[in-house]
Amino acid sequence: VLGVWDAATGKALVDRRDARGGAAVSPDGRAAFLAQGKTIRILDVASGKVVGEGTASDAISGGDFLPGGRRLLTVDPTDGVVAWDTSGTGDPVRLGALQLDADGNFLAMDEAGRYDATDPSDVPAARYVYAWSGGLEPVDVGQLKSRFYEPGLWAKLLELDPSPLRSVPKLDAVRI
Repeated sequence: VLGVWDAATGKALVDRRDARGGAAVSPDGRAAFLAQGKTIRILDVASGKVVGEGTASDAISGGDFLPGGRRLLTVDPTDGVVAWDTSGTGDPVRLGALQLDADGNFLAMDEAGRYDATDPSDVPAARYVYAWSGGLEPVDVGQLKSRFYEPGLWAKLLELDPSPLRSVPKLDAVRI
């Protein structure tokens, strides 16, 4: 449930009881996002009107605006983390997966296989899986650090760091 009221009058500006997949208000308070199932709606808080709408690949489990409010990040089990342009221009961009644990460790990985982690040489339980004539072979992420480790990956994907992403080989072309 998301509600936004005018503090002076007490009038409900936005009263949405259908935000079961997530809801958030932008840092400047001008926009709000609501998610129900696969549907995402961006609302103008002042009018309560829908100003943007999109559909995710799977049911959205949460989301929030980035500082500045220009982009919204959502999470769903199929696409992982997806960035949406709140101005309504451009298509949503699948950023990849982000895992955090209670100790503050993280693993970020994009669709090309680039990754960043708290300790890029030791990423427990993170594996690439390769198919070969003998079947499937799990390979520890840290084993391919020289090919796929990308320091600051998440900041680059979010365009907070203007440094370019380095080229990496296609995962299915890597030979070990």
